[in-house]
Amino acid sequence: MNRLLKTMLIGASVASLSVISAFAQERTDRRNNDRPRANQSEAAAEVAADAPGVRLAGLIRNSAPPVAQRNKNIANVRRIAQGVYCIRPTGASGINPATAVVTLTVEYFYSLYNESTVQWASRESGCASTEIGVYTFADVNLNGVYTFSNTVSFSIIVP
Repeated sequence: MNRLLKTMLIGASVASLSVISAFAQERTDRRNNDRPRANQSEAAAEVAADAPGVRLAGLIRNSAPPVAQRNKNIANVRRIAQGVYCIRPTGASGINPATAVVTLTVEYFYSLYNESTVQWASRESGCASTEIGVYTFADVNLNGVYTFSNTVSFSIIVP
């Protein structure tokens, strides 16, 4: 094999390895964002939520069992299946889960992945009629496929 052909093959191999390495690094960077996250084994302490003007508010930690770390009028939080949470409002809140409108958002610090989402299930979530159903999802393989996940923490508000 002549010298020019060997040089071109070696150059192409090095370029291919560089591209593969860059892609792997990008996946690692997306998964392990440089912003701080909570230690997942850290105990969750419940405190009152500062949420004037709403009937219910909370920061729900993805701990086992799940905890309303910040809480206003949340009587109980339970996880009935992977990524399926049931939130029971206090009687004093005046909230009827069958007619309430719920707002949710993913909480970054206590969630494991950037690629996470949370959704309200207004019906047929598996929760009791006295509870608000919430689904959490994550794309753990970074392939655009979101699956039910217990790695997502979220906030909830009912005006």
